[in-house]
Order: sequence, then structure tokens, then C-alpha cells
Amino acid sequence: MLRPVVSDFFYFIDTEEGYPFSGSGILASFCRGLMKIGIQNKTIISFDNDAEGTSKQKVLQRAPRLENFAIMRLADPPELHVVAGLGTSGESINGISHSGT
Repeated sequence: MLRPVVSDFFYFIDTEEGYPFSGSGILASFCRGLMKIGIQNKTIISFDNDAEGTSKQKVLQRAPRLENFAIMRLADPPELHVVAGLGTSGESINGISHSGT
């Protein structure tokens, strides 16, 4: 969308719309299948930056893979590194209580 002049060089498999299987586990299995059949295309596998996506990315990073595969996850937005909250135990930063108790 950002660079339409190069869009013909890429193929996207969107696992959300029109794809019968979704989720990080299925994406990881799909990636392992592509590696086993020795796909020749340069391939980027992108996981969400949630706990499940991070876990599956780490598993695939440790596995032997083809040189034409890049496995990554979405970046963590810096504004979410510090999250203030107010709950039954008082104020907290990143889940750590700062209510002085």
C-alpha cells in the first residue's frame, strides 16, 4: 500500500481474512511446512507482538531453517513500555504496586 511501484514483487498470505486457519500456532506450523518442502522464495514470517507470537517466533528462531527465511514479530510500541494502572491494591506501574503499602 505504501509503495505500489514494488507491489508486484511481493505475495502476501493474510491469515486473518479468507484463510481457513488462523493463530500463531498454525502460522508456525505453516512456516515449518514451507521449510520442509524447501520453498525457494524469499519469505518473511511476521508474528504479532503478544505473548503467543513472541513464543512461536523464539521457537522458530532456534529451529534449523533455510537462508531465504526471515522470522520476526511486530515491534513493541515504546509508549506501551510503561503502563500505569489503578486497581484494588492501589496504583501500579507495569503491574508493580506503588501505593506505599
